[in-house]
Amino acid sequence: TFCLFFILSAVPAKAADPRFEWRSFETDHFVVTFPRGYEAWAGRVGVLAEKAHDLLTLHMGWTPDSRTHLVITDYTDMANGWATAYFRKTITIFAVSPDDVSELSDFDDWLWGLILHEYTHILHMDTMSGLPRLVNRIFGQVWVPNSVQPSWVLEGAAIYSETRFSTAGRNRATYYDMILRTSVLSDRLQRLDEISSAPIPYPHGSIPYLYGSRFLWYLANRYGEDNLRFMSADYGNRWFPFGVHQSARMSFGRDLDELYAEFVADQKKQALGVRDRVRARGVREGLPLVSQAESTFYPVFHPTRPRELLYVGHDGHHPNALHHLILDGQGRARSDRVWESNVFEAGPPAWDGDRAWLHQVEYAQRVHLRNDLFRAGPEGATRLTENARLAFPSIAGGRRVAVRLTGDGHELVALDALGRVNRVLLPAQSRRRIYGPRLSPDGRRIAFSMTHEGQRDLWILESGSEWPVRITDDPAMDVNPAWTADGRFVVFSSDRDGIYNIYAWEAATGRIARVTNVLGGAFAPTVSADGELLVYAGYTARGFNLFIMPFVPGDFLPAAPSLPVRPDSPHRETAYPLLHDVHPYRPWRHLAPLAWFADYGFTTADRFSLSMMGFDPVELHAWSGGASWNPVSREYDASLYYTYNGFWWPLDLALTLGDQTRSNAIFNREWYEYDYDWYKLEATVSIPVWQRVKRYASTFFTLSWNEGLVPDRWPATRPDYPLPSIPESYSRLAAKAGAWYQRTESSTYALEWETGEYLSVSVEPAWRSDTAGLRWLGSLDGTLRRKLPLGQHTVFSARLRLG
Repeated sequence: TFCLFFILSAVPAKAADPRFEWRSFETDHFVVTFPRGYEAWAGRVGVLAEKAHDLLTLHMGWTPDSRTHLVITDYTDMANGWATAYFRKTITIFAVSPDDVSELSDFDDWLWGLILHEYTHILHMDTMSGLPRLVNRIFGQVWVPNSVQPSWVLEGAAIYSETRFSTAGRNRATYYDMILRTSVLSDRLQRLDEISSAPIPYPHGSIPYLYGSRFLWYLANRYGEDNLRFMSADYGNRWFPFGVHQSARMSFGRDLDELYAEFVADQKKQALGVRDRVRARGVREGLPLVSQAESTFYPVFHPTRPRELLYVGHDGHHPNALHHLILDGQGRARSDRVWESNVFEAGPPAWDGDRAWLHQVEYAQRVHLRNDLFRAGPEGATRLTENARLAFPSIAGGRRVAVRLTGDGHELVALDALGRVNRVLLPAQSRRRIYGPRLSPDGRRIAFSMTHEGQRDLWILESGSEWPVRITDDPAMDVNPAWTADGRFVVFSSDRDGIYNIYAWEAATGRIARVTNVLGGAFAPTVSADGELLVYAGYTARGFNLFIMPFVPGDFLPAAPSLPVRPDSPHRETAYPLLHDVHPYRPWRHLAPLAWFADYGFTTADRFSLSMMGFDPVELHAWSGGASWNPVSREYDASLYYTYNGFWWPLDLALTLGDQTRSNAIFNREWYEYDYDWYKLEATVSIPVWQRVKRYASTFFTLSWNEGLVPDRWPATRPDYPLPSIPESYSRLAAKAGAWYQRTESSTYALEWETGEYLSVSVEPAWRSDTAGLRWLGSLDGTLRRKLPLGQHTVFSARLRLG
């Protein structure tokens, strides 16, 4: 177990942005580290983390005995964070808020919810007593019993906290209600053993979060949340893992299987109640338009051609792609062509004549994952911007607008024909997040969804105006606005009655009407240019698919009253000042050994072994070292490894040395044992040449020096025996250079990449003192894969290796 932890502890070499100037400050219970320019984020993190500490230590019944490190990073435009209690308690926070529509979108204060979630992980994993606590006192934080609980327990506890101590959270999210309800009604609810193992069915990696959060929420409401705390404490005292059923019996007095059966029965009761309510009003939904059914989203009709639209999606068996769809006169799919494959985290396309603009996440400057704009057509897509952090482009009436992500929030900006920002239409403000702007057909108005002071509503910005007008004002999630071609309606999705449905806002009167009444959920509406057809992304138990139905304003239903207003977050997204002394980040202060391990015969047979490691919270520096010694033969070896991740390219250094007994010398017709000493020093630098999400090329250079030493004195040789065979000391100097290229495509259900190419080459000239001249070594490794029309995942693979 300990060896596994040390293997996992190695900090991988990774490129970094050397322009980041890291800063740091301490609070009573945290150390906050952030890049210069994110002082506002850091100030809020410091204050909110201390508030979370006060609440969660009481809730979890545990107080850590050391500070937790909070690292704010700006390497990605995808909202998330992560926490670990191994070696050093650390939370990493991505300085960006969630995307348009996802399980994370329903929040009152994103940063507060994120800190609640991740700090619950820290307290949950850090809860321990007995033998695990004693071992960690000696060797460092290497034994964390609660971390090996099923992931649904870990994530369920964190989501419980983010909901319990905020006015939002995923346990209140209609999005989670939708997934569970459709699973129940289609008899696809996951069993306890399924959610406790690797999640394969849709929604895949969200299964532990979804089921764990709702299961623990049910248990807390039925049996009291104290039992959750008892369960965490009991498991944290166990020296042997995987006894979660025993901890549940100790806490709830019942087996998890029985408790889960109760939870399933409760979910069925709730789902059937919603089904009956929807059916009583009359189900109103479209017909499936395409065969995709997993992540098919963002349909957009052409502004003038009423039977032509684009959408983004995949079925789990093919890569995510931008599709061009043409309908026949009956509204059925006539052709479905891929314009661009391998799109990653893409948003809604915006028609630009016969082409389209869209945003997706792609590498910028080799190390940053950024939202950038692309222009796509039948021949594929070309990149318009790099590191611009632009999303949700919209084009109409000779104007182009988009949302720009900044350190302060979201800006609504105007673009030129090349995707360059030429004007800020709506500047960033705290507590303001802008999503999915859509220009009216004449280009004079912009409709968009905006989170403002904890509430997600629709707004319209008139041309020339400096402040938008709110057109919906309710606690619902109002998302995905789109204009009809005549400018009469803005259609959008809203969960105002507990289910996401399509609604229409009439521009002339301001009245809101319901268009659909579905059992699952309806999102991202778009209306054909002739105003006859509505296409939307509908949720089913197998994922999202496109649905089509007539768009008839005369058949609209009255909009249901919105659900009761929930209170705003008590931790408003205000700008807290930096209340503590800020100083330059000093990574060397954190490079003392974090963990060490000593054993006899476990790491290496018949040897005493010692190993240790350390790294700083930002992972600019990482090191590990080890040594072993055989008390019988007196052989030993030692190693020291160091990685520096502060450049555009990472640098690795390695020093190894040792002494061993060899017996390859012959004296007087007998094998002779002698001491052989060796040393090796190696330096490697990896330089990304071309970095993309699914395509990359890189080079590496390694310089190494070896020395092998044999004794200077040997036994005397008898004159009547053959001459001895004596090895010589030597020095070896080598320089190795290599490069590799990879272009791959994969899918959700693929075991690994299925289509593409991989090629690596290397050459190494080496000089050795005991041989003449240079010795050249080389290698070539290439792999070619193509999918075959024999089942969904039958792949032809060919590999060539030369050396």
